[in-house]
Amino acid sequence: CREFLDHAAIFKGCSEAFLDSLSVSLREVVFGPEETIFQIGDMAEDMFLLTSGTVDKIETTLTGNDVVVGSLKKGSAVGEVSFAFGMKRLYTARANMLTGAVCLRLSRTSYLQVLK
Repeated sequence: CREFLDHAAIFKGCSEAFLDSLSVSLREVVFGPEETIFQIGDMAEDMFLLTSGTVDKIETTLTGNDVVVGSLKKGSAVGEVSFAFGMKRLYTARANMLTGAVCLRLSRTSYLQVLK
């Protein structure tokens, strides 16, 4: 976990002590192909760091169809904007149908404790 944080763009410039504290709070989660990570409109209680596979960003059209509007690759943060601001999710995140996804989960509660 710690080595991954060293290379994650979202934590670039953070102190070694902060990253050490944060790494203890990370939990690995495996998502199977097409498994939903979070839904649009959910409150952001966690953010995810993608360690392998692909995560699709999905929006629902006015007619109710799901459309992939982007894909996130290894090293990407997933759901970080909503997480940082305590907002509802801006999109649905789903593990790619071909690759699935493995992520490190950081809970908002753990993150706020590290910040203290």
